[in-house]
Amino acid sequence: MLDIEIHGVSQKRAGNLRRKIFKEFKGEPWLKETVVTICSSIVEDSKGENQPFFRLVDDTGDATTRKIIEKLVSFKLDIEYFKLTLFVPKIT
Repeated sequence: MLDIEIHGVSQKRAGNLRRKIFKEFKGEPWLKETVVTICSSIVEDSKGENQPFFRLVDDTGDATTRKIIEKLVSFKLDIEYFKLTLFVPKIT
């Protein structure tokens, strides 16, 4: 599973970013396993200035991850990347 988290923006802007992310990646084979998480957080530096960012979390770290990061750069937010070591899906 791929998770793109949005941190440090208003709910309205986060919703707009979420829509743009899904539009940007439309047709990608991995999109069906992707979620966008909107985190209600305040992200400020030592001067009190807002420092919003994306956090990308996946379990591969492969060429696809690099392509995703390259596209996210166009949104002009900082990007953190975490490699997921374990994902346990819910039991259905």
